[in-house]
Amino acid sequence: MVADLFLAALPPYIRRQVRSVRLFGPQARRFDPDSPFDLLVVAEARTVEVKTGVAIAESAVEGEGLYAARTTLVTAFDLASPTGQLGRLLQNSQREGIDLWVRDDAMSASPSA
Repeated sequence: MVADLFLAALPPYIRRQVRSVRLFGPQARRFDPDSPFDLLVVAEARTVEVKTGVAIAESAVEGEGLYAARTTLVTAFDLASPTGQLGRLLQNSQREGIDLWVRDDAMSASPSA
C-alpha cells in the first residue's frame, strides 16, 4: 500500500526518472507501526525536479495519516561508489530490503545488483 501511494503521487515526468523503489529497515524485517517506512529510491539523476517529486510522494504517503515515510534518493553513481553512512545504508538495503517497484528497463540498476 505504501509503494502504491508513493508511486501514484510521483508526477509522471519524475516517475520516468525513477529506476526502483526499495523498502528496507524495520518495516522490511517486520511490520512495526512505530517505525517509518524507509524507502530507497534509485533515480537517473538527483535534479531539483526529481528531489521535489520524491518529496511530494513522501508527503502523500504521510498525508494518509497512517504511515511515516523516510526516503533516501540515490543515483547509479552513488551505488557505484558509496561512502560512509550511505555505504552502511546500502548494505542494510541489500541484506534486508524488498524491491517494491523496479522499472522494467532498470533491472541492472537495482540496489541488489
